[in-house]
Amino acid sequence: MKYLNKRNIKKFLSIGILFLVSVIFGGCGASMKGVRVDKSFTYQSVVSSQMVVGGVTSVISDIQLDESNMLSNLLKTYFLERRENYKLMPTGVVSNKLGEKPYKDLLEEYKNNGALSEKSINVLREKTNGVKYIAFVRIESDDITKSRNEIKVKKSADQMESKVTRSVSVSMTIYDINSNIIAWSGTGSTSKTNTSKYDIETDNALVALVKVAAGTKEKSIDEKYPFPQEPNLKDVLERIFDTFADNMPEE
Repeated sequence: MKYLNKRNIKKFLSIGILFLVSVIFGGCGASMKGVRVDKSFTYQSVVSSQMVVGGVTSVISDIQLDESNMLSNLLKTYFLERRENYKLMPTGVVSNKLGEKPYKDLLEEYKNNGALSEKSINVLREKTNGVKYIAFVRIESDDITKSRNEIKVKKSADQMESKVTRSVSVSMTIYDINSNIIAWSGTGSTSKTNTSKYDIETDNALVALVKVAAGTKEKSIDEKYPFPQEPNLKDVLERIFDTFADNMPEE
């Protein structure tokens, strides 16, 4: 529920129009589906081994290496917040051991296939000596939807609600590269909505007549009730990463 505490509500009064911005997350946590856990992936096995986040990719758009590293560090942070006894190595370990070109090829393989070949896993085992578990993440979907809804309000002006919702789905696979198996896999999904509320502008008959006589152009609905800025992708991913971490083996 800590993300609900990040709700950012601002009120502005400008030229007689009420403007309210709010942020709403869908549900209390990201929903999980397709979770598969190998019986060997236990708390004791994890805390007695080295783990690293190998990288973050996306089927929606190209993620540059610096962004992948930033998101990998973000996931690592949530892992350590939820499971402080886990031994997570720096996120740059994989890229440093493989070299930039082979590492980019590895991320491209995971991006395109959602999985790594046996050959790639063997290379990881040879190059990342001492690491047992490597997690890879892929953004599966990232959808933006916009809507408006008129709200009837008693004893005050009716309001127009303009919403922008970002819905994201992310998969994660954790490989046990020593045993050449998938130790954990699953997909998390959540959404975040930014909302703006405005008092609906209404003109009485006289004002409307004056505007017509003066040739005043009527404002478009986008000018009257603009949509708020779309939610930041990183903010939505944080929710999913936290849920991933919460699904890891615990003592």
